[in-house]
Amino acid sequence: GNHSFVCGGKIMLGSDAPSLVFTNVLLLVGYVFHFATVIPELQILEETHPDAAWVLHTSTIFWASVILGSLSVITLWISAMMDPGIIPPVSSPLKAPVPPDHIPLGGPLGYRYCSSCNIFRPPRSKHCNSCNVCVSKFDHHCPWVGNCIGERNHRYFFVFLLSISGMTIVTTISTVRILVQAYLDVMPVEGTSGFHRLWQGGMGAKFGF
Repeated sequence: GNHSFVCGGKIMLGSDAPSLVFTNVLLLVGYVFHFATVIPELQILEETHPDAAWVLHTSTIFWASVILGSLSVITLWISAMMDPGIIPPVSSPLKAPVPPDHIPLGGPLGYRYCSSCNIFRPPRSKHCNSCNVCVSKFDHHCPWVGNCIGERNHRYFFVFLLSISGMTIVTTISTVRILVQAYLDVMPVEGTSGFHRLWQGGMGAKFGF
């Protein structure tokens, strides 16, 4: 296949290993923004507006972010480094024999011959053109993970999607809460437009440039 090996061959990465580095950089930038900017602003908001209608408790948001952020990074790397269910190819000038069972050949529920791997791959498996291997219960090749998603790693990939979605929701709700309160704090100012007040509120919450 087209996989990359590091640490003397002890760790296998998919064919899009550089994309995995880019994904980790994106996650790192987002987490730094969240923990260095959003969380401190929530703490200030909780202290200055304890009676607000929908104050978010900073400690709850912080620990939820730690759990979701850690889980997303861990499951991302597990999905990237785990064998997705590669079916070993057969290096032979002769065509592989037909599997000796009662599963039919062809069709969506039958064996299909792969000329690249010289095997009859089982149902629900597919040849990945990016990694150049056949993968059991192939779902898709994910460029963000840099690896195929198949039988062995699709559970970890699903947990990664859940955790990163939860982290996105937490960050979005927290940011919107800060911006709304910043807008409400400058609403009484007369002679300014709604957009100008919103911009002032964003600057006050340290989100301006």
